[in-house]
Amino acid sequence: MPNGKMRKGDLIAGVSVAGLMLPEAVAYAAIAGLPPQRAIFAGIAGCLAYATIGQSRFAIVAPTSSSAAILAAILASMAIAPDQKPALVTAVVLLTAVFFGLAALTKLGSLTGFIARPVLRGFSLGLAVTIIMKQLPAVMGVDVHAPDIFHLGAALISSAAQWNWVSIACGALALVALLLLKRFPAFPAAFFILAASIAASVFLGLPALGVGIVGPIDTSLVAPAFPVFSFDQWSRLGQLALPLAMILFAESWGTISALALRHNDEVNANRELGALGFANFASALVQGMPVGAGFSAGSASEAAGAATRWTSVVASVGLGLLIAVASPLVANMPQPVLAAVVIAALVHALNPAPFIRLLRLHRDFELAIAAAVAVLLLGVLNGMLVAVALSLAMVIHRLASPRVARLARLGDSREYVDAA
Repeated sequence: MPNGKMRKGDLIAGVSVAGLMLPEAVAYAAIAGLPPQRAIFAGIAGCLAYATIGQSRFAIVAPTSSSAAILAAILASMAIAPDQKPALVTAVVLLTAVFFGLAALTKLGSLTGFIARPVLRGFSLGLAVTIIMKQLPAVMGVDVHAPDIFHLGAALISSAAQWNWVSIACGALALVALLLLKRFPAFPAAFFILAASIAASVFLGLPALGVGIVGPIDTSLVAPAFPVFSFDQWSRLGQLALPLAMILFAESWGTISALALRHNDEVNANRELGALGFANFASALVQGMPVGAGFSAGSASEAAGAATRWTSVVASVGLGLLIAVASPLVANMPQPVLAAVVIAALVHALNPAPFIRLLRLHRDFELAIAAAVAVLLLGVLNGMLVAVALSLAMVIHRLASPRVARLARLGDSREYVDAA
């Protein structure tokens, strides 16, 4: 457990974050095509495990939208029987934990810049557009599937006559409310919207109007079991889990380091690698999903006044209590509201400002756009591999043509950039 005493801010922040984690967990499980309990248990185990080793007081280690989307792509690429899917997910989480652990033992934290920030921004943009597009059928109330977002868009337009306008209204109202309440970061907006949507579902009879709901959530724990696959299957999974771990750490380290710099906190990349490895191992034990420090939950923790890593513990316990007490109510949560929660969490990735800045600086703008286009054209999995390849190419290019720059302090911050 974390050192030091729990403070009032930790309790408030933990409860607020737990209210955000529940709808996000259910939504991210849906992105991966998994039952909700896998994401919920992963969030509980991930937060507790990270609190014992990690350093960031703001990091909330749970399933993220990007890891869920990549996991869904990995599952789709593996030719397995449906009954092997749960074991396959556990294998991916275990391999992710192993890669994090090996990186921590060999002190590869210095390679945190391996996934170049512009490439990661482009990958995040392409991923955000892909995930948002895949949430639209739930908002429209239609059962539409397609191999890519372009065919999905065409299928949605062709099914316009079947759109459920009650479902669209629910999703639109939830999204507008979530975006407006972002102005008050300390307010648990997602939990408020969750409670309001469940009440509306029950008292207004939304299911009878054709609005989809989450359905029952199985909260029973399954005994840990080591997945059994052939060597070829483990080899293929390893090839896919390695870039997943790299993207997950780049996303997590970006969140952790940015929040630490903002508050003059000290964090060590190697220790964070070990903490994330332990968190993913704990998630595998409870048959969970890959976990990392997501931006939305970390920002919510910061805004709510987290003072120590006890915030992560309180969030974990709070999520456990919520699902233990309120799981029958959560079953009535409308699916378009869950889609709105995911869309609201990804709106920040659609901000064009970072790309405009890269364009003005004449710095890696083309690489960022190439990474985004790769995800949109090639899919999440191949786009992820292209992003890693682009980052490697960028590193090799810069090593081959070193440049000496005079650094200057950026305002009153601890960040230093090229004076030019």
